[in-house]
Amino acid sequence: MTRVKSCLSAFMALLLALAMMPMVAFAAEADEGAITINNAIDGKEYSAYQILQLESYNAETGAYSYTQVPGSPWNEWLNGDAVNGKYLTFENGYAVQVPDADFAAFASEAMAYAKAKEIAPTAGPTTAASGTVSFENLPLGYYLVDSSVGTICSLGTTNPNATITEKNDVPTNAKEVQENSTGNWGSTNDAKIGDPVQFRSTITGQPGTISYVFTDTMSKGLSFNNDIVITRGGETVAADGNYAIAVTSTVAGETVFTITFTDAFVADFASQAAVDAATNVIVVSYSATLTSDAVIGMPGNPNKSELSYSNGDVTLTTPASETKTYAWPMEITKFTMRDGAETLLAGAEFSLALQGSATPIRLVPTDVADTYRVATATDENPVTTITTTYSGKLYIQGLDAGNYQLTEVNAPEGYNKLAGPVAFTINGTTAGENMGQLGGDFVVDNINIKVENKTGLVLPSTGGIGTIIFTVVGAVIIIGAVAFLFARRRHSKSE
Repeated sequence: MTRVKSCLSAFMALLLALAMMPMVAFAAEADEGAITINNAIDGKEYSAYQILQLESYNAETGAYSYTQVPGSPWNEWLNGDAVNGKYLTFENGYAVQVPDADFAAFASEAMAYAKAKEIAPTAGPTTAASGTVSFENLPLGYYLVDSSVGTICSLGTTNPNATITEKNDVPTNAKEVQENSTGNWGSTNDAKIGDPVQFRSTITGQPGTISYVFTDTMSKGLSFNNDIVITRGGETVAADGNYAIAVTSTVAGETVFTITFTDAFVADFASQAAVDAATNVIVVSYSATLTSDAVIGMPGNPNKSELSYSNGDVTLTTPASETKTYAWPMEITKFTMRDGAETLLAGAEFSLALQGSATPIRLVPTDVADTYRVATATDENPVTTITTTYSGKLYIQGLDAGNYQLTEVNAPEGYNKLAGPVAFTINGTTAGENMGQLGGDFVVDNINIKVENKTGLVLPSTGGIGTIIFTVVGAVIIIGAVAFLFARRRHSKSE
């Protein structure tokens, strides 16, 4: 008997060490016990299955005597090759641990057996609320605790009470977008119309879950480039036998693609003790092009993804993970000052370029007066200069965040052209509503660049004698000639 108790003591020590949730036992003799789960996931269901009964125990010395529950549906499994000799043996009816047995695997196989045999839980299912689940009035024993999260919770003993801290997590999906100016990944980015935008979604799988379906929805302003690459544990994964892709469209102009992973592909997620293992991480990478249908400015162009999965009983879905891609507008106001007031000017011709670049940005007119957008590769007849009309205003849409220069190519007739380009910055998503800044004598308000022209000077007319003297001299010559002519005739008559 001493040997049996010694073995059982070692057995429980190993169980507690390998259990995926720590147990806190209280030394008290009782016929019934309880299991309390702290940090439970609200809205998820938890169930407890009694595998063995606890005949007697001494919490102070760590001695426990387990036997099978008479008539229990677990006994066939416990006595079969799946358990007997692999995890436990039964000596004189008492359970004895097999040395070096993997009880994380034991728990996983126990849960699979329960589902296959449709074994009803001893307690539950109970829905978690306020982060806690409690099972009261339980027969003392060795229990398997499972949840609708889809992962094995724990093996543990009621002696009489056990407290479990939930360490499981649901499978997760985290979506990110790359900022092209820095290469950093995050929830937002800036781009100009026609730019490719890089996305990735990171899926962290959990053991005990199947039926993984990844769904991505791109808004109308994002055109899917159909270039999906999937890696698992950092290694690229081919589609054959692992996943299938389907692409559809919605009436709102969105593009939706789904990736359905095979159960064989997700069956070997690492146990809970190694949930951060690289093999649990699936990364879905792909890109889209920002199109002329893009929303300009706020609220941006969303792209969201989510993951559905099953724990074998019900289908669950992760919260949607969303990114936003922004393209920005700018406004140009051309004016001169007259009588202390701004007078808008037509006929000012401008080009826009990145700072330091000699190549103007290509633009195309939109259906809105005086409004242009950044041209795409397929746009016909793009222009590199734009001219103000009677409104004195120009609007450009679809710009990336960055440093720009606005050059006045030609000034309105009668006005002096700017001596050099106007430098300004579109700060993008980091600046909220005040998206731009401009130095020097120019001002900007939400990327409204106001460019003043001054009229050229009219050279003054002073009434100088330059032309008058020639007129007078001419008149004197004519008068002298006439006088000379008359004088000569008189002289001829007198002779």
